Amino acid sequence: MKFKKIFAAALRYPLNIQTFALLLVVNLTFSYYGFYLVTNPIDVQSLPALGTSLTPFVAANVIVTIFLMALYIDNAAQYFSGRRKSLLASVATAKKKFFRLLGTELLVMAITILTSLPFVLTRVAPSLDAIALTGLAVGTASVVIVSFFLSLAPYIAVLDKLGVIGSLKASIKIINKNKSRMFLFWAIYLCSAIALGLAVVAL
Repeated sequence: MKFKKIFAAALRYPLNIQTFALLLVVNLTFSYYGFYLVTNPIDVQSLPALGTSLTPFVAANVIVTIFLMALYIDNAAQYFSGRRKSLLASVATAKKKFFRLLGTELLVMAITILTSLPFVLTRVAPSLDAIALTGLAVGTASVVIVSFFLSLAPYIAVLDKLGVIGSLKASIKIINKNKSRMFLFWAIYLCSAIALGLAVVAL
């Protein structure tokens, strides 16, 4: 894996204005909401009312997000293969792979939530110090491991002909064969995303 080549190409990809503008808006939005959820304790009693009021927004946000993910995954893949298509040229693929990508993301999310239950318990019952610390450590480690091994699933769902389960299995298989290099790549990507999120929250 040639990191210099990969990141150089990644930096060149969004140079045209239509790609850059949309990428910037999407990444800033997700970074802001991600850090908001992490830095604000969950009030369990307010969850029903909050869920009802946010349902239409969340549904619309999920649809737009999944569509944009499929759009950019296909468009970036075409760019890196030497065929520079406009974003509009990737719309057909985004429509075709929408439900497959949606199913993949939902399954990844469900698995991640199940593995993060110890961490969730620490947010609900912060008075249990010993249990909270243990739950925090176990939950965080579980989320990191699961996220790492399933991180390629969305890309495989769009770029390959595999289904939802097949995409998850392929992601685990590919990363398991290239653990050290993929972990380094993933760590660089994650640190970049965190730095961007911190910059947005600080604004």
